Amino acid sequence: MDFDSVANDINLQIEPIPKKTFNGEILSILGNKGLILSTFYKQCRMHNNFLSKKTKPQLSTVVTACLALKLAPEKTEELVRLAGYSLDGQTTVERIYKYLIYQDLKLEIDEYNEILIKAGLEKYMFGSKYYNSHTSQVNNDIK
Repeated sequence: MDFDSVANDINLQIEPIPKKTFNGEILSILGNKGLILSTFYKQCRMHNNFLSKKTKPQLSTVVTACLALKLAPEKTEELVRLAGYSLDGQTTVERIYKYLIYQDLKLEIDEYNEILIKAGLEKYMFGSKYYNSHTSQVNNDIK
């Protein structure tokens, strides 16, 4: 028996499996859908750098990204877990986000925000605060 080859085979079998990350999964989904980052950021109503940050994204950022990509509720929950959160309903925001996710409405981010505004839940709006306040101002100027 060739102990060296068996030892090498064992080492190949125990190579660490790369850990999935929220950013990595989002980038993979974007690639599979053929979307470019600038288009994705616009769909999310977010600044174009949240995926490049090394810090943990906020729950609202994670859910915004998933809703913008119109992911299935189960995939969204997986990505929420990868980002270090859960939607187990312990907080008001978790219950609101989970409700919207499982409605599986496939809306645009602005449409989700309209629902939140009509429900008096503006503080839970999706997208960046600057983007939303700028959009609101533009919408008010049009009226």
